[in-house]
Amino acid sequence: MKPSGSFGLISITISLFVLVSCTSISGTNHPESSIELTPYQTRTPSISSSPTQPVVETLAPTLTPFVYQVVTGDTFSKIAKQHGISVESLLVANPGIAPESLKIGQNLIIPSNSEPEISIINATPEPLEIGSGFCQPSVGGTTCLIPVKNSSIQSVENVKIHVSLFGNDDQLLTSQDAILPLNILPPGQILPVAIFFNGFTNGTAVQSELVSSARLNNIDHRYLATVLQNILISISWDGLSAGIQGQIWLPENEKPATTIWLVGVAYDANHRIIGFRRWEWNGLHQPGSALPFTLTVYSLGPAIERVEMIVEARP
Repeated sequence: MKPSGSFGLISITISLFVLVSCTSISGTNHPESSIELTPYQTRTPSISSSPTQPVVETLAPTLTPFVYQVVTGDTFSKIAKQHGISVESLLVANPGIAPESLKIGQNLIIPSNSEPEISIINATPEPLEIGSGFCQPSVGGTTCLIPVKNSSIQSVENVKIHVSLFGNDDQLLTSQDAILPLNILPPGQILPVAIFFNGFTNGTAVQSELVSSARLNNIDHRYLATVLQNILISISWDGLSAGIQGQIWLPENEKPATTIWLVGVAYDANHRIIGFRRWEWNGLHQPGSALPFTLTVYSLGPAIERVEMIVEARP
């Protein structure tokens, strides 16, 4: 959906030191978010009606590999131990790389489930809360945004949600998996999964359930602390879009960042997530400096009341 009209300015400056940074801007005063969230499986309120849904069989969690960048003092055994895998698994995932000649900045593939013990560790996903989502029929299909909240005191990663679309008489029309727009979900934070059911405009309800999630180790150095600064939010006159600009500052005691993702999440007056967008940057962001950003978030239909942001930075 494209923005229209002029923007009304809402500005606020935020400085926040966290593993990942989050901020919220509101067009008007309102009570704190009251999204109703329940652990694991939930049925999203119907698009046009609310039939009782059959239970969808939980899929076995499958975590995806990720890339790790070698830092000073790293060894093969140290990296393997840090990520809970064997040295043999790390060697198999990185053919042609000699353990005795690691170089700073070199990328290694970290296998997530190549060892039996890893599958056992992650057989039960870390508990998350899947809330009531927002679905909107659109050209050629139906789009659903479903909030996922991490109520624990530790970040989680590799979050995957299985979403099913039902029609009349509880008939299963289609289903698919979805992931969050960031690799990690910080403690106490909410991010949406987005599903587009291509070719299905006659759905009446959706059902969502947690497939996989893994707790992030406290000594994990794959993510950097950041600070959001000089944030300016401009919500259009009709509330259908919000322009966001500001700076991401990297503290001087952190490593240089090579990848930064920022997600802007739009909420309506009823605290429903009605839109989000991810901003991506790749390069070399040095500690002690600020990186400017600009992005626009669009609503699926309702007027935007506020925007929250979560940033993820990796060395």
